[in-house]
Amino acid sequence: METRLKGRVKVQKVQVNLANATPADGRTDVQAFISVWKAAQGFFRNREHLGHWVTVDATDTLQLLDCVAMLEGGVEKPFESRRKSRISGKLTPIGSQIVLTFHSTDPAKLDNRVIERFLQNLYLAMNLSVPGSCNLYRASFLARRSHEKRIGFRTQREVVWIDLSAAQPENAYQSALTRGWPLFQRIELAGVWEWLELNGPLGLDVAREPWHRALFTILRVGSQESHGPDEILLCVQAIEALLGQGAPASVVKKRAESVLGIPRTHKSWYRVLHDTRSRVVHGAAPIVRPGAWLNEDEASGEIAKYFEQSDLAYAVLLCLIQKLILKAAHTFKINETVTLC
Repeated sequence: METRLKGRVKVQKVQVNLANATPADGRTDVQAFISVWKAAQGFFRNREHLGHWVTVDATDTLQLLDCVAMLEGGVEKPFESRRKSRISGKLTPIGSQIVLTFHSTDPAKLDNRVIERFLQNLYLAMNLSVPGSCNLYRASFLARRSHEKRIGFRTQREVVWIDLSAAQPENAYQSALTRGWPLFQRIELAGVWEWLELNGPLGLDVAREPWHRALFTILRVGSQESHGPDEILLCVQAIEALLGQGAPASVVKKRAESVLGIPRTHKSWYRVLHDTRSRVVHGAAPIVRPGAWLNEDEASGEIAKYFEQSDLAYAVLLCLIQKLILKAAHTFKINETVTLC
């Protein structure tokens, strides 16, 4: 909600450093990223968020994206490769920044948690609008004044890291385009944010409702160190929560397809996902050590074999949430057929 504050207003600026705001996949349309960042800059002008009023200045990031768009032949994957970016976390930094301006009558209540919460919610909204567009992997800002350290004669402020990668929504979107299913929608950022406000997850710390759990799953996947069967587990759990807890796999599959359409290929898509989920739950799936590996071929190969499944699971989850947003609904009503309410 955009409004004017009454009384004495304290203005505080926060510079958020982005490690890489450009597409991770060379097939992604840079103009789509530009449009949603412009939308964010226009939408967040003294807009209320958890008792503070926020303005977003994305000028620097937009200039970076404009430069990328002008490169001949498009983007040559800012990340070294999909395997390196999704497994080892190595990237070619293309740094930029956004500036958040917080207006408040009680500046004491503006702490690091409020700033981090806004960035998490921005990550959700932008990636539901244009998958992959808000990459907060290795994003950071300086902590508020209360988090200062004395080092000799100098005062140093701590750095707060966000670490929410947008590689998964972008890869899921591109894989869905190649596969032809499920079909993503392009949703205006304002509509996504208003849906998030109306359905109450912006200030939540614990998600219990199915649609809240689905949104928190997006955040949890974005913060995962390794992308493997654990990612599939999280997404399948969220899909089942949305479409009926305790229902047999065949019923969940039928309900998902009644909402998203039946794929021409990948007819047994849900059986494969559910089998992987069961292997994880019952302790049959291998687990890869975090960090650097001595046998990188074996470790990376184990994770890479789940790429297609994790992309599909994430795409289905994202598209189900998009359907709710487009219909201004918050849950699926399960009768003989699936409708939105």
